[in-house]
Amino acid sequence: MVESGKVEFATKGLDDLGGVALKVVDLLSKRLLSGSVEVILSGELGAGKTTFAEMVIRGLGYTGEDFVSPTYVLQRIYRVSEGLMVEHWDLYRVRELPVELDFLPEVGVLRLIEWGERFMLPEEVDLVVRIDRGDRLSRVTISGATLF
Repeated sequence: MVESGKVEFATKGLDDLGGVALKVVDLLSKRLLSGSVEVILSGELGAGKTTFAEMVIRGLGYTGEDFVSPTYVLQRIYRVSEGLMVEHWDLYRVRELPVELDFLPEVGVLRLIEWGERFMLPEEVDLVVRIDRGDRLSRVTISGATLF
């Protein structure tokens, strides 16, 4: 369903979630060639934010085996290719926005920010991905007028 910069997907499992992640990769790839992108990953604890982040990072072409959640270290950086880097942030354990996030990322940088909604408004980022986990189906809502 698309209405004013918003798309919703129903997912039944990891395969479906991976398909949505690849749609996000398609959406972001062109923008990353000439700019940067900031994405808030939103959802309850255990909703699948970190799994979704990994799927996006791998969908961009990262092949390393060292994907680890940044929950305890705040940030992890993945060099996907020449000119393309992903900053993966997890703000669950912090009380204020890290100063690094006050500045826009450089060209070719995708910034994925888990729990970013605690400190940032949707208007301050390019995209918001909300994952709501249900018993049988999960719902993934992607919004962001600047990319649609």
